[in-house]
Formats: sequence, C-alpha cells, structure tokens
Amino acid sequence: MLHPSDSPEWQLSLRVEKKNRDIVLDRDIQIYALPDEPTPWDLIPLAHYIPIGTDSEESYAFASNALTKCLSSHRLCDSPRGGFLPSRLVDVVSPEAPYVRVVETFGMNPAENKYCALSHCWGPPESITTQLNDETYEEYKKGIPVTALPNTFLNAVVFARKLGQRYIWIDSLCIIQGNREDWLKEGAKMSKIYENSLLTRAAASSSSGHGGLFYRSPRIEIAGNAPEKSGKAYRVFARFNITHQFFDFPLNNRAWCSPIQGGFVSQVEGFPTNSKLMPAAKSLDHSALVSEWHQVVEVYSQLKLTHLSDKLMAVDGVAQYMKPIRGGRYYAGLWSDSFALDLAWSVDTFDRDRSRSLQLNAPTWSWASVQTRILWQTKKEEHPTESNFAVERWPQLLEGGVVRSTSDSCLSLRGVLVKTTVEEADLVVYTSPCLYEDCAEWSPSSGYTRDNEPIYCLRLLESEDFLCSLVLRRVGSEEQNLYQRHGLLVFKGNPSRMNDVWNARDRTRNKFSMSLREGYPQWWIGGSMSVVNVL
Repeated sequence: MLHPSDSPEWQLSLRVEKKNRDIVLDRDIQIYALPDEPTPWDLIPLAHYIPIGTDSEESYAFASNALTKCLSSHRLCDSPRGGFLPSRLVDVVSPEAPYVRVVETFGMNPAENKYCALSHCWGPPESITTQLNDETYEEYKKGIPVTALPNTFLNAVVFARKLGQRYIWIDSLCIIQGNREDWLKEGAKMSKIYENSLLTRAAASSSSGHGGLFYRSPRIEIAGNAPEKSGKAYRVFARFNITHQFFDFPLNNRAWCSPIQGGFVSQVEGFPTNSKLMPAAKSLDHSALVSEWHQVVEVYSQLKLTHLSDKLMAVDGVAQYMKPIRGGRYYAGLWSDSFALDLAWSVDTFDRDRSRSLQLNAPTWSWASVQTRILWQTKKEEHPTESNFAVERWPQLLEGGVVRSTSDSCLSLRGVLVKTTVEEADLVVYTSPCLYEDCAEWSPSSGYTRDNEPIYCLRLLESEDFLCSLVLRRVGSEEQNLYQRHGLLVFKGNPSRMNDVWNARDRTRNKFSMSLREGYPQWWIGGSMSVVNVL
C-alpha cells in the first residue's frame, strides 16, 4: 500500500516468491522510480536503470566503454607500466575456443601483450579444481578444457573474451602450487602483478571458486493508479540495494585481496589510494607515516588467509608502496626507521583464541607471528622516546619479509634487561592492564608455574606518562642467550606521581580499597645493559 506524500505513513507491501524454494533476504530492498517517470510520491527516490545481471551484454558494453574512457582520459591510467609481465599468464585463445592454456611470458613484449587479473577468494581447497603444479605444468601449457575450470575462473575467461583481452593472470594457474621456490619468487611480485594489470576483476561476492564472478539481482516492477492523486498512473521498481561497504563482501575480508583494493587503504586515514602515491602522502611527516603503517596492520590483522604462511607476503604490496616515502628498511612487518615503536605492538587480550603458530612463518618479534587482532598502545600525538635501546644485528629475510630459517630471522637487541616474574609484572594502572601476553594459552618451562615463570623485560620506550618494555622468555640454555617474545608491558602513568596501581590477581577493587602508589613498576627498576638474541 502506498500512502500520499503528505501522509506521515509510507509503506509498500512486497512479497517475493520462488517456486518450490525458500528465499532468504539477507540484504535491503531498494524501491525506486526512473528519472523520466517520477511518481506522485516524493518519498520514492529516483534511480537509474541497471541490468539485472553483470553478465549481460549491457554490462559488458559498460565495462568496455569505461575502460576505453579510462585509458583515453585518465593520465595515471594511461601512463607507461614499466615493461612488466608476470612469469606466466593464461591465454584465453579465442571467443569460441573450448580450452585455455598457460603460457610463459619470457620474450613477450609487455607493450604489445596487455593482461588483466582476477582477484578472488579461494574458499575450501576442493573448490579450486584446476591448479598449476609440477605434475600438471606441461599439460596446462597445451590446454585446459574450459569445462574443467571453477565457475569463478570460467566467468573471468568469458569476461576477458567479451572485452577482447587475450591474457589473464589467475594465481592458482600462474604460480606453481606446492613449489616453495616458485612461490617465493612469484609471491614477491604480487603488488607489481596487480599494479600493472590493465584491468582487475574482483569476485567480491563469491566466497569460493564455485561462487562465480557475476552477480544477479531480480528487478520487480510495480505499476498502478494512485486514487489519492486523481488516478494518476505510476510505475516503481524494487531490487536488492547495491552496497559498497568494505566488509560486506567475502573478498574484502581476505588478506590477499584487500591490499590491492581501494577499500582497504581507504580505511587508513591519509594512506595513498594508488600506486603512484598522491602528493599529499609524500608530504606527510615521519610520525604520520608511522601511525599510518600501524593503522594498516591493525586493519590487516583482522582479515583472513587460506594459508597462514602467506601473512607477510600478502601485505608486502602495501609495504612496497610505502618504501619510497619511508626511507627505512622493511623487516617482517616492521620498519628500521621506527623499529622501537613498531616492536611495541600488542594483542587484543579479549581474544581468548589468540595464539602463535609455526605456520605463520614469522619471527616471534613480528606481529605476523600471532593470529589475532594487532593494536598499538602508542598514539600519533604522543610517540614516546626510545630508552637505552639499539639493534646490534638485523635479521636476514627474503623479499616480502618471509623467513628463510630461524637463524636468519634472529634479531640482536641491546638494552636494559630486567628479570622478573609474570605475577609481578601483571599489574593494572587505573583500569589499563600492564601485561599483554601474545598467546592466551602457553606452557611454563619445566619446574615453573605460569605465575613464577621468569620473564625478561627489555626497556623499549619511555616518556613522562608512558613506560613500555618488551617481554621475553628464555629458550635453551643461558649460554645460548636465545629468547622468544612473550608479550608487551605498558605502564600508562607518571611514575613520579601517585597512581592507582594494583596487582591483577588482587580481588575486585572498589572505592573503599582504592590505594595510590608512587614509583616505577618492578619490571622497570634495576636491570643491566645486555644483548639478547630474539628468534
């Protein structure tokens, strides 16, 4: 029922039916009228006609025209792409060919052989029915029947053919799966692959290889005469509301896909939105750049990965964009020109499942070694100064921050080291905890409990109202001098003043048991200058 525009009520009753099947509406429905056919009711918005499906001829024509306009009118898009081609591409052959094939690009001219790319969610491994590996390599160079392709890949091939594009890059068909050497080589090029792609298709709504690239939304027409408007005819339409919210699509929750899409970097205030780096980004001061990287990690750490070992490689594309304006070296998610601040990452202590996994293939001093949301206790406007802290030996990592071996990822740090226990360190200042343990569950060393386990606190940062130490646990013998990161200690108060401080193991505080304490926490007092090797 439609009420007139001067009525306080406005309601449209709509029933959607599909024969023999239940329909679950998990999105909003948009009611609209066409611009050249306004309705008697002002509350009904005007919207343009769009095709029912993105696989329609109208959609292909729109995409083709938009690409042509982009290349002819946009200075950045029409600029030379540096003569880059991925090592392999998928040749879609011709519009009617029953097969595609993998081709090696060595000797091909990048200027004459443009390619497009596909960004998609893998989903369960069984949904990717065709994968390039050592066994299928020669076979796929001869040809892959299009009927064997997962639906998302097949749709991408159809789209490329419709737009007259000969080559497309698809990760599982252009990187040898299960071959670590090839993966390290090609994975390090990922940002270049997407950056130099003529056009990247994003299968945003699909959560697996079965989901497909195309999207369909039924359009329902509602027509009639409005009695309260002297019988004036009207025609309105209903369709699923088109949303572009970042986390509304499965693809945008995937760590590999998000760094190459504007939606990811737009979550970070001031971050450059294209690989050319906007002039505004180049003019940012060092403190702002450090804060931007921390925001990148905080957003990125909440995204999902099919293979945990990809965690550092997947964010490397964003790091590559920042290198020209940072100036520092990049080590497993941390930067040499802000290393003490970057080491001061902490975990979300409300996450009871947070853990450190060997599959993450990252040193313990890197935020990439834990599976949880990453946070920084330091703020942009109050970066503390470093205190007696220096790097004696930098790690030796591969491109993309990937660890080659445990010894290569070892980081030697020199600073004031204080020995204490977990119980002594687990304080609360006002309502803020001091101890942020990287893992929710961990096993104490032989002969100790979780409370009296020795921990070693390396001073990192200090300012008037802020103290921060890196928490380490010894691994191996004392002579080996090897440690792993256990967490972070943060004291948010001025030690020279009276602060409300208590041990976290005390009973619940109330206004009758409040007490103030002056002075530094035990995990900051004393200690000696030491060099520690952190794995």
